[in-house]
Amino acid sequence: MIRLCFAVCLFVCCCSATTQAEDWPHWLGPQGDSIWRESGIVKEFPAEGPKVLWRTPIGEGYSGPAVAQGYVIVTDYVSDSGPSHYEGTQRDKRTGKERILALSESTGEIVWKHEYDCPYNISYGAGPRSTPAIEGNRVYSVGAMGDLKCLSLDKGEVIWEVDFKKKYYDRPAHWGSCTHPLLHNDMLFCIVGGEGSIAVAFDKTTGKEIWKSLSASDIGYSSPAITQAGGVEQLIILSGDSVNGLNPKSGEVYWTHPFDTIYGLAVITPRVKNHYLFVAGTPQKSEMLQLNKDKPAVEQLWEGNGRLGISAQSSIPFMEGDFMYGVNGNAAFVCFDVKTGDHLWSTYEPTTGERSKKGATAFAVKQEDRFFLFNSEGDLIIANLNPESYQELDRTHLIDPGPSTNGMQMVWCHPAFANKNIYVRNHEEIIGVSLAK
Repeated sequence: MIRLCFAVCLFVCCCSATTQAEDWPHWLGPQGDSIWRESGIVKEFPAEGPKVLWRTPIGEGYSGPAVAQGYVIVTDYVSDSGPSHYEGTQRDKRTGKERILALSESTGEIVWKHEYDCPYNISYGAGPRSTPAIEGNRVYSVGAMGDLKCLSLDKGEVIWEVDFKKKYYDRPAHWGSCTHPLLHNDMLFCIVGGEGSIAVAFDKTTGKEIWKSLSASDIGYSSPAITQAGGVEQLIILSGDSVNGLNPKSGEVYWTHPFDTIYGLAVITPRVKNHYLFVAGTPQKSEMLQLNKDKPAVEQLWEGNGRLGISAQSSIPFMEGDFMYGVNGNAAFVCFDVKTGDHLWSTYEPTTGERSKKGATAFAVKQEDRFFLFNSEGDLIIANLNPESYQELDRTHLIDPGPSTNGMQMVWCHPAFANKNIYVRNHEEIIGVSLAK
């Protein structure tokens, strides 16, 4: 009888573990690898579309939501000087307030908001770009003009704050602060800017600067990544003119590899796995590097062009085994060989349908043996990705794109997948949609 009870308890515990809900507390998910590890998710969408749990009006912004402990955290901009011009070459000069909003995950009701005056002087000045990070009872957020805030998750009270403009530089990058803060151990890593301070490590408890490192002709727009290679932890920093491996504890530069871009357009977070390191930028720029297994060093495997690799601009390719899947600069969704860069197939099906379109993209997240792709048209797609082909299984429209960006109506906000739901926003609203089976 005792054995039977033990077996039943073990079975229940195992089942609970496999079906446990999972938050999406920061950029790229709980483990920073674009994998959604929940089960019990739909294999296809209902004929009438997935159930919309709630809709909440918000202001403009490109930032994705973070979801944890029953809260959905999202940032936006409320202007008092008219709409953004949504034009890439000129800086948008607007006045208004940036806001950090905490919504109830179950109802979409705004529980609290923290707002602050924030005049903009950046291109595409619709709103903030950076996805917040949540850990414990703290929210970390970076605004488009470089306002780093640490707030309490339950009340939205300011715990500490750092103004990058006052401490590190006089003028923000052309497209503003676009990178996502990275929490690791007792530190918060941010891409900041200024001489000797491209990367800065802050004490996550106090906001005190621990170290700063690197200079560049252009800060770039790529978020930091962390990995273990060469017998040490390495913080990977991609700026507008180089890729770097740093000691995360001290900021010491282990190695630097040149990576020149136009206008500093290195945007994607470096994708690192199994000692392979993929970086991309503009124009038609990509490289696969290999991290040395014995010491902190790197060497180039191949350099991309129109036929090798992809010039990924805003969505991060997914690496699985010897292959990567991602969106090229011309909006084609491509599978290419990790070791050679050779293209195995290319299709516009998940992005635009049939043709090249500037700025079109798709954000890929793996769930069990298939992928969810959220594209810039506002569609959510279920697909199989393998070296042989792209296979679309189902598709539904979630949210409308817009307003026009350089003549393009698109959603550039990456979604969050949490607790069997998807949370996604545009410049007017954020929605929670059930994907439970």
